[in-house]
Amino acid sequence: MSGRESLAVFDHGPLGYLSIAAHGHADALSLMLHLDGKPVLVDPGTYLYHSGGSVRDRLRGTAVHNTLCLNGTGQSEISGAFNWRRKATSEFTGLRETGHGVDVSAQHDGYARDFGLLCERTITVDASGLTVRDTLLATGDQASKPLTSISIGFLLHPECSARIEGTTVVVTRGGEALMQISAQPNVSATLENAEYSPAFGIMQSATRIVFRANDLKTREFRTRIDVQSAATSVSNVSPALQPDQAPASNFADAGLR
Repeated sequence: MSGRESLAVFDHGPLGYLSIAAHGHADALSLMLHLDGKPVLVDPGTYLYHSGGSVRDRLRGTAVHNTLCLNGTGQSEISGAFNWRRKATSEFTGLRETGHGVDVSAQHDGYARDFGLLCERTITVDASGLTVRDTLLATGDQASKPLTSISIGFLLHPECSARIEGTTVVVTRGGEALMQISAQPNVSATLENAEYSPAFGIMQSATRIVFRANDLKTREFRTRIDVQSAATSVSNVSPALQPDQAPASNFADAGLR
């Protein structure tokens, strides 16, 4: 993307291995991104197992992953250090080449029981970045809980910094602009303190970008990630490149655990 070596990972796999999904995280439809061999949008990791307590549960939850979250609750419900009371089911729904890139889509039913909604995510990869479209689809069933918040988060690697400009977030690393993440006008952007565990037993401070819906009746959200060309300084962040200005990137869709 934009002349950078790029790897995007779209997690649409099962919650975890076999029936208890012991090592699973409630991260269906999460997006991870590496640029030039370095992580930018990351999974929060595991940190600890039995001794992790509330920290382990938090790092397994939906709210800390790079996916849509309703009411700050999990797509799947934790019932122990290695168990789940209720598990979301994910389904890959399509891969399509377009004139400017590739669309890949998947959905999960983790919020169907409580909110009567399926979550669908379509990621479009083109030569200058990615477009993430999150859609809430009505199941026709009565919701058992009121909807109080809709959020979409992106966890940054600790080496990355961010600043907000309206509904756009500029992401940098060491003074170099990496990308701009833009949301639609009816969404508010915030930066939050977050946790990142790069390896077992290690915890680091990080930043999470969170977009929140201003209107809870909104059912479709578009987030654009414009990757900046290499060596773009923070003071020279430019508008999005056109699709014909850079070679297409590699795209991987797979489950991460």
